Amino acid sequence: MKALHRSSLALAFGLGSSAPLLHAQEPLLLELDGERLASFAADVDGDGSDEWIAAVRRVDAAGRLQRVLRVFRFEHTDAGERSQAHDTLLPDDACAIACADALALPGRELLIFDGQGLRLHPLTPSREPAQAELRWHPQGRTLLEAASFFADADPTALLVWPYLRERERALDLLVPLAFGYARLRGTSATGLRVARRWDLAAAIGARRVWDGALFTAERELPLPTLADLDGDGEDELVVEGAGDGALWLCTQEAPPERWPLDLGASGAGNGALRKSFRRLVDLDGDARADLLSWVVRGDAEKGFAFETELEIRRNLGGLPPRFAEPSRLRFRGAGTVAALPDLDGDGRADLVLVRCENPAAAIVGGLATLRTAIYLAREDGAYPSQPELELASRLPLSALREEELRAGILPSALRFDRDLDGDGTHDLLELDPRRGIRVLRGALERREHDGRSWTTYRLLEPAWFAWEGNASFETEVLVRDGKALALVVPQEREARRLALPRP
Repeated sequence: MKALHRSSLALAFGLGSSAPLLHAQEPLLLELDGERLASFAADVDGDGSDEWIAAVRRVDAAGRLQRVLRVFRFEHTDAGERSQAHDTLLPDDACAIACADALALPGRELLIFDGQGLRLHPLTPSREPAQAELRWHPQGRTLLEAASFFADADPTALLVWPYLRERERALDLLVPLAFGYARLRGTSATGLRVARRWDLAAAIGARRVWDGALFTAERELPLPTLADLDGDGEDELVVEGAGDGALWLCTQEAPPERWPLDLGASGAGNGALRKSFRRLVDLDGDARADLLSWVVRGDAEKGFAFETELEIRRNLGGLPPRFAEPSRLRFRGAGTVAALPDLDGDGRADLVLVRCENPAAAIVGGLATLRTAIYLAREDGAYPSQPELELASRLPLSALREEELRAGILPSALRFDRDLDGDGTHDLLELDPRRGIRVLRGALERREHDGRSWTTYRLLEPAWFAWEGNASFETEVLVRDGKALALVVPQEREARRLALPRP
């Protein structure tokens, strides 16, 4: 057994619950008393204020290894924000957790996968015991033939992958089976039932072997992508083949079929580094997922990327869908798509692109220069050749993985997924492991030129929040009544209280 951390702490940065945004107070230290295995933020009791939830592995007084779920609740007092912790003992064989509004009851439920199947456990302390639990038993052990958050193995080997969709207060769940995937369709009255099973392993060239308590794979079954390809409100399942990289499409009515979609060669070719990535997302606001892919080229001998090409193909409809001729963006350096938020509120996905200008300097111990470019989508869903605005930041090698940097994969040090001040626009969190977190508020601006007017997006002056100790890219934002309450930065070693500078 690997050694547990002596103490695992999270540092909460108080942002204030009313205007102005980012009113800093002295940070709170949230004691975990063990090793943090997973954590997330959610409003579990339905009171409009987020709680912070952490799964912790610890040793009790008798020397037994335990898995505990610790829920931190926050309350506002005259002296500032205070926290209270509540512990729930998890089953010894718990292998995955998630949080969702699964039942037609107030609050949210904790989804626990263990040796007995799927258990829905309330996180609301006042819930009556009779309402507290719903258990779904799979046949045999097929649901749990997988690694998990809690395995001692590398967490990148995670195979239990819940897909949560809160629609009409019901829960749909996608779980991997030994040779494919199953969709469990939930209702508020009956819980979960098997709606569809897909046998994918034979089709895409993956094979799995169940061997007692261990789950091994000759070739891993890839994690799927869920996207609404035909605009009917139901997601289709898309899986990349394990051998030739072809895409396989699964619908509710038909068995898996190979998707005849030619994206060009992937992998190294002609002495150049060439790696293709795909993402299915609605770019033009027509409710159909469009195709976004990008290729990184470079020097295969030296292993450095020097050019990235972004390709956008609009979905023209049908199933399998037809795509329009691609539009392309080319730029220097290794780049990746960091986010696709709707920044200006026009219903179309805007592009947040991060690229590294000097990967060689970072690998030999210098600082990597990252540039963040923001492109606002046009009416046709394409992006202009020049960004609307651009930011620059420098990160040390400790914040980047060398093998990812060489392949052109950059870490997502940026968060555009939250509206921190409740004004309806996305705000930016940028994590710098040396300095702290930079918060930039997003705002809409009306511009006019030559008799034409349009709305654009801009970022206001930043505010910095600093700390000591190691940083984490798993920063969470706690929200109360639609506004940011705090930032939670997981810490994996001892840290001391720090007074935060006011912005």
